[in-house]
Amino acid sequence: MSHELLNDFIKSSNLRNILIHEYDFDEDNFIFYKSAKEFVPLYEEYIEAIKRYIASRKGGQRDL
Repeated sequence: MSHELLNDFIKSSNLRNILIHEYDFDEDNFIFYKSAKEFVPLYEEYIEAIKRYIASRKGGQRDL
């Protein structure tokens, strides 16, 4: 996984914490939705990175 992807995940964790831990969100809900929607491609890229990793490990010894 690239450092850029990892850094973007760190940013996305702030929105996750607001949602999961039910932190007070005084901002406009539209702003929250827009921000969350922007992370969809990030998670798609993450899934592809996982698929590539798994494919690279097939046939070899797995130490996940």
